[in-house]
Amino acid sequence: MILWIGWLLLARPIPALALPEQTLGGDAWKTTLEPFFLTGVPIDFRSEDGLSLKGIRFPNRSATETVLFLPGFSEPWLKYIELLHDLHRRGYEILTYDHRGQGTSPRLARSNPDAVHLEHFEDHVSDLSRFLEVAPKRRMHVLAHSMGGALALDWAGKHANPQLGRIVVNAPMLAIRTDPFPRPIARVITSFLVTLGLGERYAPTKGPRDPERPFESNRGTSSTFRYAFEQRLARLYPDRWVGGPTNSWVNAALDASERIARDASQLQRPVTMLVPTDDSYAVPEELIRICGSPEAKCNAIVLEGSRHEVFAESDLHRNRALEAVLRTFTGP
Repeated sequence: MILWIGWLLLARPIPALALPEQTLGGDAWKTTLEPFFLTGVPIDFRSEDGLSLKGIRFPNRSATETVLFLPGFSEPWLKYIELLHDLHRRGYEILTYDHRGQGTSPRLARSNPDAVHLEHFEDHVSDLSRFLEVAPKRRMHVLAHSMGGALALDWAGKHANPQLGRIVVNAPMLAIRTDPFPRPIARVITSFLVTLGLGERYAPTKGPRDPERPFESNRGTSSTFRYAFEQRLARLYPDRWVGGPTNSWVNAALDASERIARDASQLQRPVTMLVPTDDSYAVPEELIRICGSPEAKCNAIVLEGSRHEVFAESDLHRNRALEAVLRTFTGP
C-alpha cells in the first residue's frame, strides 16, 4: 500500500508534535534540548573486530517500550537530538549510537581520518547486534534514516528478535544517487580505485566537510532554522562531524544497497518506508518500486515536497513524518 501525504492535506490541522523550528534559532538548546542531552547515559560497547564504539540511552521511567534510532551516513546521533527529545516526550525510552567511523566512534581511515571509511557493510550489522547485547531488554521499535535504514533492513532480515516491534525507515540507502556518474560507472570507478590501493582516499567529487557551507548549497533540508541548528551543534561539538566518503565506503555501500534492495521482499516483518519526493541522495521512484513489490511486506508513505532529511525538515514536512512514525508505533 502507498499513502501519499502532500499538499491536499494542508487544510488538516497538525497537533503540536515538536518545538516550532523558529525556536531552534533562539534559546531552545539551552532551555530544552541541552538539559535533555545531559540526561543521556553512555553505553560503551566493543565490536567483533575490537573497536570501542559509543552509544547512549535516554531513560524514561514511564516507558514500556524503546525506540532504537539509527542515524545515516556521516551523521552523529547528536544531530537528531531534537527528534530523540520528541520521541522521549511521547513516552519512549531512547537508544542510539554512533556508527563506526563517525560521531564519537573511532575513525577508520588511518591516512584520511576526516573521511568516512568502510570496507564491509556487514560490519555495521555486526555492530548493531553487539550494541543490542548490552542494551536494556524490552519491546523495541526501530526508526532509521538513510544508511541507517539500509542497516535496519539488513539486520532485520538476518536476526529474529522476539522483542522487535515496528520498523520505520526514512529514505533507506537502497537507491543511491551517484551523480554525476551513472550508478554502474560509479561502481566501476570506485572498485578500480580500491584495487589501486586508493580505498582510503575521498571518492571522486567528495572531500572534507566545509564548516562554513552556506544553506543554499545544502541538499538535505529546506528549513533554514534546522540547518542553522545543525551548524551550531557542529561548532559546539566539532569532533563529532566528519567529511565525505572514501572510495572503499562508496564501493561497499553500492554493493550492500543492491543486495539489501534485492532481499527486501524476503523480510518477514512489516516495514513502513517514508519516501520524500524531493530527495537528492536517493531515487524516490526506485524506493517506491522496491517497497511496492508484491512479495514485500512494506507500506510506503510518500512525503510530497520533502527533502531527504525529513527529521530535519521544515515543520510542515517534519511533523507529517513524525506523525506517521508515531501512528506506526502505536498502531494495531
